[in-house]
Formats: sequence, C-alpha cells, structure tokens
Amino acid sequence: MSNEILKEFIQEGLTTLDEAIDKISPDGCSLAGVNAIFRALHTLKGGCGFLGITHLANFVHKFEGILKKWQKPGANLCGEDGQKILKGLRLVQEALVKATDPSVLEQDEYKNYFYSLRPTNLERISLSRVGELLDDMKKEVGPDKEGFFLEEISIVVNQLEQILTRIRATTQKVSIPLKSQNLEKVLISGYDITESCRRTLAAFEEVSDRGKVAFEYLDRKTLDEDLADIGKALNKDGFLLTWDIIYDLCDISPEIIGEAFRRFWTEGVAVSGEIELAPEAQETEAPQPQADNSLVSPKEGTDSDTESIEEYVRVSSAVIKRLSDHAGDLVADRNSLENLIAELSPIIPSRYLRYLKDNYTGLDKHVNGVEQELGRLSNRQLNDVFNRLPGMVDKLCVDLGKRVSLKVSGGEIEAPRELLRALGDPLVHIVRNSLDHGLETPEERIRVGKTAEGRLVVTALRNDDRLTITIQDDGRGIDPEAVKQKALSQGLIGPDDGLSDSAILNLIFLPGFSMAKKVTDVSGRGVGMDVVRSVIESKGGRVHLDSRLGEDVTLELTLPLKEAQRTQDVLLIQAGVQTFGVGYLRLKEIIDINRVSIHSFKGGRFFQYGDQLIPYINLSDLFFLEAEKPQKTGQDAGRIMVVEDEQKNHIACKVDRVLRKVKVVVTPFTHDFLKDNPLIMGSAVLGTGEPYLIIDFRDVTKLV
Repeated sequence: MSNEILKEFIQEGLTTLDEAIDKISPDGCSLAGVNAIFRALHTLKGGCGFLGITHLANFVHKFEGILKKWQKPGANLCGEDGQKILKGLRLVQEALVKATDPSVLEQDEYKNYFYSLRPTNLERISLSRVGELLDDMKKEVGPDKEGFFLEEISIVVNQLEQILTRIRATTQKVSIPLKSQNLEKVLISGYDITESCRRTLAAFEEVSDRGKVAFEYLDRKTLDEDLADIGKALNKDGFLLTWDIIYDLCDISPEIIGEAFRRFWTEGVAVSGEIELAPEAQETEAPQPQADNSLVSPKEGTDSDTESIEEYVRVSSAVIKRLSDHAGDLVADRNSLENLIAELSPIIPSRYLRYLKDNYTGLDKHVNGVEQELGRLSNRQLNDVFNRLPGMVDKLCVDLGKRVSLKVSGGEIEAPRELLRALGDPLVHIVRNSLDHGLETPEERIRVGKTAEGRLVVTALRNDDRLTITIQDDGRGIDPEAVKQKALSQGLIGPDDGLSDSAILNLIFLPGFSMAKKVTDVSGRGVGMDVVRSVIESKGGRVHLDSRLGEDVTLELTLPLKEAQRTQDVLLIQAGVQTFGVGYLRLKEIIDINRVSIHSFKGGRFFQYGDQLIPYINLSDLFFLEAEKPQKTGQDAGRIMVVEDEQKNHIACKVDRVLRKVKVVVTPFTHDFLKDNPLIMGSAVLGTGEPYLIIDFRDVTKLV
C-alpha cells in the first residue's frame, strides 16, 4: 500500500475522530452522539483492517465493545464517564498518528485505559473505612430489608470484587515471553494459523496483566474458535488448556496462565510450526519519533529513496484559528503595502521603486503560499455533509410513502470546516421540505403524467472563491397565489402590497411562515426555511429561490469559501463627501451620466440598459450624504455604475467620482448593530491608514 494512501487515511481518520470528540460536551453526550461516536470508531476500524493496521483495529474493536453499554435508551454518557470516553478518543488519535508503530499500544496509558472505565471510587477509601461502612450498613439494614437494597448492594459487591481481582492480578503477574505483535507468520503443515496465534497470545497477555477482569473485554467465542483451529493444526486434541479452565483458575492460581502458554507455544506451535518473528531490533529499540515505516512487508524490502511517511502533529483548532487571524493581518499588511507603493510611486526615484516592487513580488508569493497551506489545514470535502442525505431521504420516503431518487454531485469540492458545519442544518431543512411539500406520492405523480419516482438533485459547483449548492426537485412546485393567501391569513403582508411573484415566493423565508396544513414530525412548525436563510446569510451567503408551478423548485445557496477576512479587488468611488468601496467583480459597466436618460415610473426611477429597464438610485441620497461642492467648471462629474448581484439582477447607481482600483482585506462587521446591515458588507483600511466602508451589492433588491 502506498504512503500516499496511508497519509490520506490518517488525515481522514483524525478528522473523523475530531468530529466524534465534538459530540461530547461538559454536560455529557446524547444517545445520538454516542451512536455517532460508535459509527466513527467502526469506520476507523474498517479502514485499519483494510490497510493491515491490525494492532490499532483490535484496540478500536475493544473500544466499540465498551461504548455499547451507552447505546441503550436511557443510558446517559455524562460526567466522569464522558471524560473517560473523550480520553479514549484522544488516545486513538495519538495511536493513529503513529499508525505503523505497534509499540505505541504497549504503553501503560493504553494498556490501562479500558480498566480505567470501571467504577473504582472505593479504591480511594481506606480499608478500615470500608469496614466501618459495612458495620453501619448491617445496623441500618436488617435481613428483612435487604431485598429493597439488593441492586445497590450488588453494585458495591461488584466494585469490591473488581478491586480485589486487580490487586491479585498485579501482585501475581505471570510473564509471557513472546509478544503478539512480534509474531509475523505461523505455518503448520501448510496451514496458516498466524491470526489465531496472535489473538491467543494477546489474550494471554491481557489475562496475565489483569486476571479474570480481562475476560469482560475478550471475545470468548473467537478465542475458543482460535484454540480449536490451533489444536486441529497441532493434531493434539485435548492437549491445550481451554479458556474455561483458564477463566476459573487465573485468579486463584495465576500459574495456570504460564502452563497454558507452555502447552500452546513451548510444546506445541514452537515444536511443530514454521515461525517467522519480527527482527530482534523491533523488540529492543525505542520507537523513533517520526513514523518512517511503510506498509510494505520487511521481506519485500523498500528502496532507500522511498518517500517516508510524514509525521503528524495534533494541533488545536483554536491554534489554527489564531494562525488564520495572523495570516489575515499579514494579507492586510501586504495589501496596504501594495496600495502605498502605488500612491508614492510618482515621488520615489525609479531605482528605489524597482527595488520596492521586486521585494513586494516576493512577499506576495510567500503570503499567497501561507493562505493556501492554511486552507489545506482547515478544508474538508462537501461529502462530509452530503453523505448524511441518502439515509435521511430513505427514511423520509418510508415515513411519507413516497419514492424518490437522490442524485448528489460535487461532493469532492473542499470548503472550510466551519462552513461545512453551518451547512448541515440548512440542507436538512431543504431536503425535508422537498420531500414533505414538494415531491408528490407515486399515485399523484402518475395522475399528472409524471413517473412514479420523484427526483431530487443536489449539485455543488465552485467558482473562484465562491461555492454554489443547488437543490432541485421535480415535484409540484410552489403556487405564488397560495403563498400570498397564506401570508395574508397570517398577517405577514397587507392586501394592498403589490408584490411580484418572485417577492411572494420569498415570503416562505419569513419566521413562522409555513404552508403545512398540520404540524408533523417532518415539518409544519414554520422554522425550516427561516433557518436556511439566516444561517446562509450569517456566513456571507445568499439564497435564491425559483419555482415553476407543477414542474419543479430550485434553491440555490451561494457562499464565500473564505470566511471572515477576505482579500478583494475594490473600486473606490465617491458619493457626496464620502468615499466607498465597491467589489470589482460586481461591476458591469461605468457610463458618463451625460450620455444616458433617467425615466420615472410609479414613484421609482429607472435607467435604460440595453433592452431592459433597471432600477436607478443615487448613492448620495441612499446614504443621506451632503452633496459635494460644485466644481468650478460647473459640469457634473457624475458617473453611473451598472452593478450585477449574485442572482444576475442589475441596478444603476449614480456616483460623483470614480477614483481607483485597490486590493484590500474586507472585514465583515461583527457587532449586532452592524452585522445585519443590508447596505454595508464590511470595512477596509488602505495602506495610508484611511478606513472605507464597502457597499454590499450581493443582493441589489435590498437597495431598491
């Protein structure tokens, strides 16, 4: 197996475990969270088995067994137990980082972990105090009342037995001279019993370390089958000690483990088998700090110039966040320097100017490299979100009696992890609405000439620094008139409001609005689509809805792939006495105001652009700005900017001056008073220190 595949598996596994860790809060973990952790471990175990990382697969398998008791309804994983499971997940992460080094699991922290999950509070009480408590209990609870406290007493007895067992096991430990991970191959008469021997040796080690307690975590059925296979290969029926005998005697007489090993290995496998052991160096040398092993067997050999497996380091997400903030500051400084060089270039001697520009070019290259590498650290594939959809659709189809074919594409596109987490709820709401409100039952579809099976398509596309996710169903569509009547009945609009079909459709995003006739487990509470819009817009995105009655509904989610600080090319313009910035990508055309005509209609003003009339606004009036003093020439220096938003809508804006193009870092507002402002998307500071507001043209309907 190639190093590249292993590296990718390790990174994927670390991310999966990160998401599992997120399920555990200081207050505990819900049943759904426990199930998610179990699925993460199960996925990791399967990958380890596929890649031949058997030692880690076995550890994770035991972990799964421990977790099962919290998968029962009513079994709450909270408090100290939750923190112990959290510790176990972090241990798995550390072992995964050094996946090719089996000796990691030989450390005491790993060997003692599963036994630390057992309740041992009584160990912290002196033996004399235990005796006093027992005497007090005998006085308070007579023989006639013991039945009422049987469950509590049994728990205490069980804990005492555990402590006693552990004390016996640690004081009377029998050493097993051969480690299971050092056993590479065992053949007897051509019969390969390697895995059976490894599991048997590992079980001997566990019982030697922990005594009878170990059997709570061992797979007895598999061990019995392994012992039968080994006995059959040796052709010595009845010679090997059974696990029943070892279980009964291991605490009373620990020497039974040594006897069982002697029969199994010294007088059995070692005499009759062809055995290959790992090199002696692997047993004696300390593991190197970097994981430089490969998955190629030592017998096959590796070239000296083979690429070694990279070392992985666990880094807190908070550290990455701070690093991203510093990188954003670095980008801002880079942009400021570029703008400053442009401003000072007329007065700087040419030889110094060339020197400055050469150094800036190198700085620009390195800053871009830092941005790209940080993106790789925090990005995940959209499949992390999309993979949840098929199961949900299947379940809803059963609940609603519908047949739906789901098609998903674009899952390989990468996006910031925080953005993916934010996308989860909106996608769930949209898909639930599509199945409940949009797609018809098979009988309804056949009656209107459609196929019995509905179609739901989820597509993701990336365009530069923006992500577009489209969700489309071929259901009944949305009836604008029905939406209007529902909104009127709920008092969300007035009877005299002149709304276009597009504006009426967007009413479904209002808080509390619902077209459902009754509240069900699927929908009807009036929160779904409101959540979609609020979450997407909080991430700097936009939602666009389109529908054809009786044919389909299409929802388009557009989001920036770089959150928080984002480098943009901005055109500086002047309106009145104030200077603003406009995103350069939004500009379609800049026209001299003396060459155009402005039309008025029903209280609005419009501009003839090509073959269409588009809304016209004066930015000075929009922001209530003081007009600029007239120029000496008496000529109007105004310009008209034609701007296009994310939904391809256009607007004409009158500005007093068009200044210059600059590269800046746009910082969104975070204060509650400003962050939801529909006119301004953020601010930027130029190299000379002047701050500017950046006008939000992502949805021009909010400006009209």
